[in-house]
Amino acid sequence: MTEKLLSIEEDVDDKANLLIERIHHEIKLIKDQQIEEYRKELQNEIESYKQNELDDLATKTKTEISQTRLKTKRKLLELRSSLVSDIYEEAKSKIIEFVESDNYFEYLDSKLDLVDLKNEDAVILVNKKDLKVIKSLLAKKSSDLMVKVSSFKFGGFIYQSKKDAFLADYTLDTKFEEAKDWFIANSGFII
Repeated sequence: MTEKLLSIEEDVDDKANLLIERIHHEIKLIKDQQIEEYRKELQNEIESYKQNELDDLATKTKTEISQTRLKTKRKLLELRSSLVSDIYEEAKSKIIEFVESDNYFEYLDSKLDLVDLKNEDAVILVNKKDLKVIKSLLAKKSSDLMVKVSSFKFGGFIYQSKKDAFLADYTLDTKFEEAKDWFIANSGFII
């Protein structure tokens, strides 16, 4: 009987050991599965965190780039405005020099040749400072057109005929404004 008992005991021990091994194996499998699931969740969280950080960094970088571009554009606009202002001031100086030169009288004379000096209905509008010059030029051309004083910044004249509904603007003010418009349209000075 002892042998039977020993045999039964060994059999029970073997089955118990086998059951213990299975339990240990199942515990290891469950443990490995849980560790793998936890590792995957942790990896997903890490990736999500990385992506959020990258998105934040990209947004911040885009904002900084945009602000830098805006500052640069402002500086360029200020520089452009300053340069354009300098160009206009230089042009005004040149116009003033021109008005004070003999070429100005030739300009006025050549522009008077473009209008009908015999039209008794016409009027010529001039700056007060050009009144004598225009009257003198008209007298040389045997014209007795009416001359009225108007105010122009630089000089020149406007020929106006109400009867013919005609107006010719030969003022340097208008030429200056036309030159400014041309410059803006054609200079390529765009930002």
